[in-house]
Amino acid sequence: MRHGLDERKAKLFQQKPFIPGRKAKYFFTFCILGMAWGSLRSQRRQEDARKSSHRTGQILRRLVPFVQAMEDVRICAIHERNYLMLQSICASDPAVFEELRRRYNQEDL
Repeated sequence: MRHGLDERKAKLFQQKPFIPGRKAKYFFTFCILGMAWGSLRSQRRQEDARKSSHRTGQILRRLVPFVQAMEDVRICAIHERNYLMLQSICASDPAVFEELRRRYNQEDL
């Protein structure tokens, strides 16, 4: 054994065989796995958005009657306030009050 000749000869031949296109196969596999992961993630996000939209719709359906009731109370209060203001303005002459009430309530049509 002259100065590691056997070791140098062993390095000439690799232990594992050469597979042509190994890097390309790894690259394509990585790309396909990335596309699969991306499509699954996209589907998951769309599903979450759909569930969130459905849940929001359910909450709004339960909430709308309360909001409508609050608006009804506000509108009734506004009408009552306007009626009281008109009545106090026309307190001196009932005929003016009746004329204004008929005119603005559209009873003259």
